[in-house]
Amino acid sequence: MLAKKFRLTTGAFQLHARQKPSHVERSASFTIKAYASEIAHPRFGIVIGKKIDTRAVVRNRIKRQTYDVFGGAIKQLMVADYICIVQPGAQLKTKKELRAELLATLLP
Repeated sequence: MLAKKFRLTTGAFQLHARQKPSHVERSASFTIKAYASEIAHPRFGIVIGKKIDTRAVVRNRIKRQTYDVFGGAIKQLMVADYICIVQPGAQLKTKKELRAELLATLLP
């Protein structure tokens, strides 16, 4: 579980929605946008819409797995705010496949 201090707040989400990201990485299941931050540690947010799956159970499972990967990669990432947008097709992948793809996208 990712500690609360490493999660983006609603206000930060709204602020970054109006800004241009400093860096963008894409894969088949994820788009990761990095934004400059004045906070001393990286923060993460996940956007997963109902287009992925209408069931909240599936969306929350993907969200938990994504936060778990972020938690393990905190030490290797630069200080920034990261927003991960989940693309359709992610719900069909196993936990191992999601983890491998997200790490490849996050740590190029």
